[in-house]
Amino acid sequence: MIIDSELKLLLCQNADSRSITLANGLTKYATSPYPIDHLPFGSCTASSISKETWNYLTKMNVSDMNWEDVKNRFLKVMGLEKMALNVVFTPSGTDAETFVSHILVESSDKLLKNILIAPNEIGGGSVLAAGAFRFDQLTPDGSSGDVGDVLINRINHKVNTHKIEIRNESGDLLPESIISSKCSEILALSIEQNEQILVHLVAGSKTNVHTPDKSFLEKECQSIGENLHVLVDAAQGRFSRTGIKKCLENGWIVMTTGSKFFGGPPFSSVILFPSKYKLNDTWNDDLRVLFDISAIYPTQNSLVDSERLGSLVRWYAALNEIQNYYQIPKKRRYEFLKWFEEDALRTLSDNDLIEVITSVSEGSDISSRLLQSNLTIITFKLRKTIDSEWCSMAELREIHMNLMNEKTTQNLVHLGQPVTITPDGSIGALRLAFGGVVMQQMNRIVEDSDSMEKARLELCKWLKTAKKELINQLVGVSK
Repeated sequence: MIIDSELKLLLCQNADSRSITLANGLTKYATSPYPIDHLPFGSCTASSISKETWNYLTKMNVSDMNWEDVKNRFLKVMGLEKMALNVVFTPSGTDAETFVSHILVESSDKLLKNILIAPNEIGGGSVLAAGAFRFDQLTPDGSSGDVGDVLINRINHKVNTHKIEIRNESGDLLPESIISSKCSEILALSIEQNEQILVHLVAGSKTNVHTPDKSFLEKECQSIGENLHVLVDAAQGRFSRTGIKKCLENGWIVMTTGSKFFGGPPFSSVILFPSKYKLNDTWNDDLRVLFDISAIYPTQNSLVDSERLGSLVRWYAALNEIQNYYQIPKKRRYEFLKWFEEDALRTLSDNDLIEVITSVSEGSDISSRLLQSNLTIITFKLRKTIDSEWCSMAELREIHMNLMNEKTTQNLVHLGQPVTITPDGSIGALRLAFGGVVMQQMNRIVEDSDSMEKARLELCKWLKTAKKELINQLVGVSK
C-alpha cells in the first residue's frame, strides 16, 4: 500500500521544475498531484491525477512495480506486442529528444542535422533537448544548472538543430506547400554536407496541428534512404493506433506519452524504436542525469533505482488511464469525440471576445494524418472588449492560473496553458482540450443512466460552465 503523503511525493519526483508544487498546491501548469474537483479541459498541457487512478495506486505496492510489466501492458493495449520494438521510457517527451539524438550520434560518425518543425508548438525545451542542452534548471537525477548550458558534451558536439516555423507573423498557419518546401531545402543542404538527418513529423502539436504531410516524408525517405530518420512526435497522444503502427512499419521512431490526452499525471514518456535501431551496448553513464537505465532496458531482472521511482509510479498511473479509455466501446468513443468537436466549437464561437484559430493548414493532406479523426484541441484568442487588442501572454497566464484558484473563480476550470502562435511571441492563445479522463466521466454517465443523451447534455453543461468562468476572468484580468 502507498500512503497518501508518499504518493504525492512520488508523482512529482524524477522530472523537472514543471512538477514542483507551488505555494498554492499546484504546479506551474496549474495541475495537482492530488485529486481535486475541477473541469479537466487542459489535457493538451498536463492533467491532475484522477480520483480513480489515485485510488488504484494507493492499493499497490511499489515493490511489485517494474518496467517490463509497464512495457508489456503498454504494447498490448496499443496492439504492438508482435512488432519486436525496442521500448524506452523517459521522464518526459522533452527528455526523449536527447535520447533519440544519443542513439543516432552513436550509430554514425556523421554529424546529425536535427530538424524540428513547429518548435513553438511542441514544447519550449525541445530544441535545447535535441541538442543535449539543459532545457530546465532541474534534471530528473535531482541536479541543477542553468538553462542553455551543455548537458551532455558527447551528444552536443555532433548535433546541429534547425527550426522550421509553421505560422506567419500574424499567427496564421502557413500553407503546407511552404512548410514542405522549407523542409526540402534543409534536407538537400544536409545531404550536400554529408550529414545524417532526423526530421520530426508533428502528429499533433499543442494546437492540434499535424505537419508535415506523412506522404511528403514517405517520398523523401524513399529518395534519401537510410541517411534520413523520422521521429513521429505524438506526445499529445491524439492519434489512431493504426496510424502509429503504420509509422513503425515504415521504420520511423515514435514518441508518445501516457499523460496529455490519456490523462495520466505529468510526466510519462515512451519512445518506440523499430527493430532496425540497435539499442544494446549504447548506454553511457553521462545519460544518468536524465534517464534510469532500468527504464531504458526494461526487463524483469532490471533493478529499479530506488531514487528513480517517480517515473515508474507515473507510468502505472498512465497505464490505468490508457486501459480505462480503451475499455470504452469504440463506437461510443467516436460519438464522444464528434460531440466535443461540434459542441465546443459552437460554445466558443458565439462570443465576440473569443476567436477560434484553425489547426489545419492550406493544402494539408488530411488523409495522411495520424491524428484522431475529430478535433480535440480548440485553440482561441481572447480580448477584454470588442475594440481591444488580443490578450497578451502575461494576461493569458493570469487567466489560466485564476481559473484554478478557488478565490477567483466559482468553478475550477483547467485549460491548456497559453501558447505563442507568432514567432516573436506577441500573440498568444489558450486551449480547451478533450481527453480520456473527460471521456471516462461521460462513459460512466452512460453506464449509470443507459442514456447517451444525458452524457451529451452533461458535456454541454461543462463546456458552458468553462466558457462562463473564462469570460468572467476577462473582467478582472490585470491591465
